Amino acid sequence: MNRVPLVLLVLLASSLGVWGQETKPKAERKEAPRQMPTVADFKYADDSDRQVFDLWLAKSDQPTPLVVFIHGGGWMNGDKANYRDRDIQPFLDRGISVASVSYRFILQAMDQGVVPPVKAPLHDAARAIQTIRSKSAEWNIDKMRIAATGSSAGACTSLWLAFHDDLADPKSGDMVARESSRLTAAAVIGAQTSLDPAQLLRALKVLAFSQCSSGATTACRQSFEKAFRADPNFELLPAERGHPVWGPQFDRARRTVLGR
Repeated sequence: MNRVPLVLLVLLASSLGVWGQETKPKAERKEAPRQMPTVADFKYADDSDRQVFDLWLAKSDQPTPLVVFIHGGGWMNGDKANYRDRDIQPFLDRGISVASVSYRFILQAMDQGVVPPVKAPLHDAARAIQTIRSKSAEWNIDKMRIAATGSSAGACTSLWLAFHDDLADPKSGDMVARESSRLTAAAVIGAQTSLDPAQLLRALKVLAFSQCSSGATTACRQSFEKAFRADPNFELLPAERGHPVWGPQFDRARRTVLGR
């Protein structure tokens, strides 16, 4: 993958990891504990208040490996604070330092004129990793052993970092930009494995069919609504449109989003 493809359907990303259950109200629960970071709200760029990360340094006489948490949320929501002690402490106990990154959302990127908008969260994550590498001596980080993990959009970003060409610019006057953006490893959950708009639309249609078939008609309609918001010309085949279950949900979704 040599470049970020033009993504018109980024609003679909969060839906592709959700398979077919009606949304139910969640009982209020106490927030899980989260220990104070060694370095909190470290700013890695100046385009948004969201370009910050938290860092927990494992105790070691030798440079430690690092795992970078990249939160999910379809590049539309979420925060570095999503990760709690239950996620962080197991790594620290094994001598692995931990970072948790926030990044710009799609709507912010659109307001800033970033094209394609998904470039903002992807390149923000890369810049965070480059920043950590630039301070590896100070923070006792082994810059050759940096991995990333996340779910949904965070998983997709992790895979993008793992397989994309290195963004390092050895001739840059910005010392951070000279650092590598590559990962040693990525371990992800529920990743979007394509950023191709046509593939995502097909996947979303199959998701809606699956939801309707399992009786989750509200979720089915919501999936169709996301498709229409991403592409107002989204359409079903005539035989699909006439289906007694998902046909009516498709029509309701179109009226909701397009008013027709």
